Amino acid sequence: MTKVDEIMELVFDYADQKKYGRTGAADSKPVRSAIESLNDARKSAQAEVGALKGVIAKSGLELQRAVLAEREACAKARDWQPIDTAPKDGTAVLVYPGTWSGRSASIAKWESDKYAKKPRPYWSRDDDLGRVTFSRERPPTHWKPLPLPPGKGLTS
Repeated sequence: MTKVDEIMELVFDYADQKKYGRTGAADSKPVRSAIESLNDARKSAQAEVGALKGVIAKSGLELQRAVLAEREACAKARDWQPIDTAPKDGTAVLVYPGTWSGRSASIAKWESDKYAKKPRPYWSRDDDLGRVTFSRERPPTHWKPLPLPPGKGLTS
């Protein structure tokens, strides 16, 4: 039997005694003690809930900060960045300027040219006709990541 069960049994016994007129000063002492125990337990529970609210509030604040930092990182990733910071692992990215005049950007990837006798790395860009233009002579100056495919955003 738990402490709460014991207290509840005492309270119900007291209520029965009072109902049938069998209560005295001595009979109410265990009930008062039980009520004090319940009050102490309530105060303790309230203190624990207060502490938990503080932990939850702190966790919520940390989560908000993390989300804001992620949004800022995503916004920065959408901006044009210097070509020196572009990935050089073969990842396709948007580069500026495009290969054709009047074109604002091209899709490109870094080619290390590691199998050549005298490697000369370059940006390999896809042109409008599906051919690849090697841009050693006119390398791009800026890059940004390719956009996510439809349905692959933060909310999916």
